[in-house]
Amino acid sequence: MAEVNGNSNTSPRSQMLLGFLVSGIFLIAIVIFAAVNFEETKELFHLLQNSDIGWIVIAVLAQIPTYIFTGIVWHLSAKAVNYHLTLKSLTELALEQLSVSQIIPSGGLAGNIIVIRAMKRFGLPTTLALEIFFIETLSFYIAFSAVAFLSVIILWLHHGVTPIISSLVSIFFVIQFTVVVLIWAAANHKKLRLLVWIKERKIFSKFFSLIENISGDRVFSAELLFETTFFRLAVFLLDTLTLFAILRAIGVEANLTTSFVAFIIASIAGSVILLPGGIGGFEAASIGILNLLGIPLGAAIAATIIFRGLTLWIPLIPGLIYARKDLGLKK
Repeated sequence: MAEVNGNSNTSPRSQMLLGFLVSGIFLIAIVIFAAVNFEETKELFHLLQNSDIGWIVIAVLAQIPTYIFTGIVWHLSAKAVNYHLTLKSLTELALEQLSVSQIIPSGGLAGNIIVIRAMKRFGLPTTLALEIFFIETLSFYIAFSAVAFLSVIILWLHHGVTPIISSLVSIFFVIQFTVVVLIWAAANHKKLRLLVWIKERKIFSKFFSLIENISGDRVFSAELLFETTFFRLAVFLLDTLTLFAILRAIGVEANLTTSFVAFIIASIAGSVILLPGGIGGFEAASIGILNLLGIPLGAAIAATIIFRGLTLWIPLIPGLIYARKDLGLKK
């Protein structure tokens, strides 16, 4: 993981433009689909226009703690390395990370780099910033793997594990396992003789100098990972509640289990593609799983559109405002 140069404005801006272009193409595709399927589109707008505002408010309120809980994960991680970071600044960072990951096509890497830059801006040395990044990533993957496994079990019990879903989940778990192994190797590189040859290569020298003093005991602290994973799980449950409230808002008698499975499988689909924000993969999987579990197609499309608006598009503006310094767009 090389250190990122923040002196040039060209690269972040061009990457953001590329992200906007990809998002724009996706939105144009939606408009074309809506025009071709005019009758279904009318039904969709009818559902959106007649949404229950009370349930929409619940959906919005469920989203607010997700950024706070993400901030708490970083707060606990920073506390473990004897740094106190305010929850306000870390909540803003959660919005910042989401927006950057959405706009810059990098499979989420850009959002992670932003977190490391922000930690350095908060006064942490690079080594400790990387430790916090590792801890946050591990807790996210542990929580994500747990809810993914549970959602697959629920689908299997409902005879809903299709070959496409099996393939997505398999790719997902391979990626999760690979990243965890790489973090373990980075945190324990001094004990691994197999890495001696790699360490001698000039191309990796800067990376190993950055991780030289990383504490594997802190990164893989069972107590810390338990605490941070708890808040990561809470975020997944709040997102589930958001989708559930949206379904109820448009008049669908859905249950929390359906909402949970649809959201988790959609998140898996979004995570295995490199498009910003998982655009396309998330929407297709969400609509498909909701429909598979008995939600009418029009309602599944409407719920997914509203959900993505609340969780992805609305937070974009404040997130990019917070991200200007770390993207190098503000001198």
